[in-house]
Amino acid sequence: MSLSPDDAGVPAPAPQASPRFGGQAVRLERVRKAFTAARPLFSGVDLEVQAGEVVAVLGASGCGKSTLVRLVAGLERPDAGVVRVGNRSVNGPLEQVGLMFQEPRLLPWLDTAANVACGLRDGLRGTVAGDLRVRELLSAVGLRDAGALLPHQLSGGMAQRVALARALARAPEVLLLDEPFGAVDALTRTGLQNLLLDVAARARTTVLLVTHDVEEALRVAGRLVVLGGRPARLTLDAVLPGTAPRLPDQAGLAQVRQRALAALAPDLETTPAGFGLQG
Repeated sequence: MSLSPDDAGVPAPAPQASPRFGGQAVRLERVRKAFTAARPLFSGVDLEVQAGEVVAVLGASGCGKSTLVRLVAGLERPDAGVVRVGNRSVNGPLEQVGLMFQEPRLLPWLDTAANVACGLRDGLRGTVAGDLRVRELLSAVGLRDAGALLPHQLSGGMAQRVALARALARAPEVLLLDEPFGAVDALTRTGLQNLLLDVAARARTTVLLVTHDVEEALRVAGRLVVLGGRPARLTLDAVLPGTAPRLPDQAGLAQVRQRALAALAPDLETTPAGFGLQG
């Protein structure tokens, strides 16, 4: 569903924009990464995300969740191993990959429409087709009439929807989200989760969602993985029952919740205070 601009959780009419993109698989093959010789982050991580999947990545602070996203986005390079999007090796940022951070990171001197347009491919900016694409995206995130608003005139939830529209502007085959809903209230978070699922389903894009919230992962993902240990490895890879969005008491969910909490427990108990700046 789409949300009304006041973030009250009231469904708005379904947007009419036609999706023009689809997902690609993401693969990490024997990926190693270290920021210092004494602190290896990954010593050989393997992860495969199928095209069109919504996969949530959980882990304690400092386990490497954000670094994993940055590797797929091409903002970091592995010390060894290969990161692939579809058949492409990731050696730098790809136009086919969209990225959304925890903070909206909107440019304060640009209005909503111009902030979304920043995400367009270079050849579309300032064109009739580009302007149409921006209007479609604002409609898709429930902000059809907010294009002229400046960032300081937006609520937190509205700003995050602008950031989501900007991340989708390049019609990404892979959408990466680094704890994008952690800073908003519970009601707004639920609405944004629903919006993400709606947009991802219509666009058929692949979604890799980093979150610290087990309940968020259980609600929205089709599959969840847990990163744990030093250096980090996959300590759990679980397919979730049923179809998202899920209710907390959905059949079969309690068992996966218990397994996820058990996989997280060792790092939550042993992570030293102040250790873990690379999320």
